[in-house]
Amino acid sequence: MNRCKSQECGKEVAYYSATVSAWFNTKFEMDKQLLSLSSAGVGLLITLMTAFGVVNLRVACFFALSLLCYIITVISVLLILYRNGKFLEKLNSDKNKNKNENDNLLLVLDFTARTSFVIGILLTSAIGIETSLNKLEIQESFVIDKSKLEKQPQENKRKSLNGAGRMRPNDTPNKQPGETSPKNTNNEGN
Repeated sequence: MNRCKSQECGKEVAYYSATVSAWFNTKFEMDKQLLSLSSAGVGLLITLMTAFGVVNLRVACFFALSLLCYIITVISVLLILYRNGKFLEKLNSDKNKNKNENDNLLLVLDFTARTSFVIGILLTSAIGIETSLNKLEIQESFVIDKSKLEKQPQENKRKSLNGAGRMRPNDTPNKQPGETSPKNTNNEGN
């Protein structure tokens, strides 16, 4: 009977250990993903800026704010990872009698990282929408300008070439007014 209780107790300890390990892994994985995605967000913003440029002041503000949000997320997550180690050391020390305490700085950093990441995604989406709308407006104005050119009457096009025949060079380039041109300039020495 005593042996069965120790086996059940061992199973509970193993289950608890696996559960705690999975909980830590999930928490750390979330932070690692935020770090990776925020770094990719910075790269995406730089690529968008070089590929499409800044089309107006609103997009420039979106770029700046989005970049700032991603950088805040990266810094927050790096501080979280550093602070997690210190917090775990504190929990496992013999001096710490209160095992249920939370690190308030970790709570603030977690909130900051997640909030700034979501805002960065929303601003990056706004950049994409604004750039697409601007490109669409440019294409529409090009189509309108092209249709205006096609509607011009044909006589205006011909009229613009009037006088082109006057640009043809004369038969004798150095002819003075009132002079007659020589008949054969190559046979003068004969």
